[in-house]
Amino acid sequence: MSTTPPTGPAGTPDPDGRGDPDGRGDPPGGPAPGTPDSSSLRVTRWLSSSYRWQGLLAALVAAVAGIVVAFISRDPQPPIAPPPTGPADVRSEAVVVTRSTRQDTDPASPPSGIAVTFEGTFSGLARDSRLFAMVLRGKDRADWPVALAELDWPHGTWRAVVRVAEPKLPLEYTTGVIPGVPKARPPALVSGAPESSHPPDDDVLERLRRDGPRAEGITGSAPFRPVAPGSGTASASTSASPQRRTG
Repeated sequence: MSTTPPTGPAGTPDPDGRGDPDGRGDPPGGPAPGTPDSSSLRVTRWLSSSYRWQGLLAALVAAVAGIVVAFISRDPQPPIAPPPTGPADVRSEAVVVTRSTRQDTDPASPPSGIAVTFEGTFSGLARDSRLFAMVLRGKDRADWPVALAELDWPHGTWRAVVRVAEPKLPLEYTTGVIPGVPKARPPALVSGAPESSHPPDDDVLERLRRDGPRAEGITGSAPFRPVAPGSGTASASTSASPQRRTG
């Protein structure tokens, strides 16, 4: 009957059957001091592996905490202003330039009446605005001679004729803008008869003749300038700024 000799780990023959493949065994009294046995090696490896996992876990927790703190403490964003609803909400400053003035006798007011013709350019004028030209007769501050300008929108030019029935020297002129004038509408019918009402332009003219440069609603006016005797030219600029008071 044959007997198979004991084997050590991984099938290595164990001559003395003590689990010591080289057959030398441990020295008397156990392993030599400072020599780790298999169990201590396993503990060391486990501790080393757990330390690495603990370091990775701590780094992950720190990163998540940093993200949460940054999200909570970030500055609130300012509210976003709504965009303009359309071009009508934005108004640019009106600029009116008087290129020339001309005096002529006025056949409608003989013998001394004159007509002062103004021509110029404009830009930035709102569609509901009116441009006017006004004449000052010496020191007369009543019944101001004034006219609303005819506007050529495609070319940005304007023209006005102010009739001065009783001119008093020296003659001076100014131009200005009145915004927010509604468009004229056809009269409404009430009980079969037209409703009596004044066109908006007539109301504006009445205000300008009565109050002159102090009329309510003027947003821009040029300084008064002399009207040259006879035919002549002059240049002045008007912008939508507080008007110059006269008288």
